[in-house]
Amino acid sequence: MNQTKKKISRTAQIVGGLLLTLTLGGCFGVNGNFKDVRNNILSKFDSGYSKDIEYGFGSVTMSLAGLFVSFSDDEDAGIASDMLDEISNVQIGIYNRNLSSNNNSNTEMNFKFLKETTDKLIEAGWKSLVRVAEHGNMTAVLIKEDEDNIPENMFVINMADNKLVLVELSGKLGKIIELALKNNGQDLVGNF
Repeated sequence: MNQTKKKISRTAQIVGGLLLTLTLGGCFGVNGNFKDVRNNILSKFDSGYSKDIEYGFGSVTMSLAGLFVSFSDDEDAGIASDMLDEISNVQIGIYNRNLSSNNNSNTEMNFKFLKETTDKLIEAGWKSLVRVAEHGNMTAVLIKEDEDNIPENMFVINMADNKLVLVELSGKLGKIIELALKNNGQDLVGNF
């Protein structure tokens, strides 16, 4: 009977630990800023979008991902693990555009739409790094910096092939850029 109590106690500890990990820093819904950007974009389309994926991942999940990646023998895995350690939060949303058979997939997508969307983020303190619209594909990358002008948030908006993809990263993005340049700087320079 004592063995049974120990097994139940150990099982309860494991389950409790897993629930605590997921609750405190694991998978969760997206935050209000992410929802505002999503809703602003989706409200501009008559044909509508359906949610495919929408998740947020916290620091515990990112640390666990970094730990699993670090077990690889690949040299790049170590670099990726270091980068994952610097990310505290990832939010991602993938939405499929609902089109009728007589609707052209690109009729509502244009650079003006992308500019309006990113301008709202710029008004909220974001800086635009890239805005590109061509051949029915649109992408914008924005960052938000801390008081020392070090990037701490990145927002990516991509619309292509009847999909909308939104990604927001939070963390020590300046450190990630530093790691990328340190480890791949020669490759980056060599490719230009």
